[in-house]
Amino acid sequence: MPARKNKCLELKKKARYAKKRLSSGYWDIVKQRKEIALTSAEEVLDKAAIGAYCRRNYGAEERQAHLVADMIEDERLYKKVCAFLASDTVVSNPIGLLLDKDKLGTLDEAGKTRYVLQMSNKYRDLCERFYNEKKL
Repeated sequence: MPARKNKCLELKKKARYAKKRLSSGYWDIVKQRKEIALTSAEEVLDKAAIGAYCRRNYGAEERQAHLVADMIEDERLYKKVCAFLASDTVVSNPIGLLLDKDKLGTLDEAGKTRYVLQMSNKYRDLCERFYNEKKL
């Protein structure tokens, strides 16, 4: 019986604290804090979402333009490679024929080296493409 009485006393005590919280406006304050936290969280999420959207979409047109320009440049180079691979003459410096002299003049030494290596990789890929298409 005393355990039951203690439970009733504890329940009454909790009820008094709950009534006190209600009458003092405790839950109104908690509700206001929660609303403030939610609106600030929504603002942060909105800012993050807007930032991600901008990074994802605003550069897309520029990236597309660069891809198209690169494809056009690759096709121009492929025509050059086809021309001197299909001819009977021996080309002693095929990579030198592919290099853009104006672009090469504006680069520093490291940039020149990088550019020549990129062109040699492109030349290798274009030769491989030429011979694969010739087999077909």
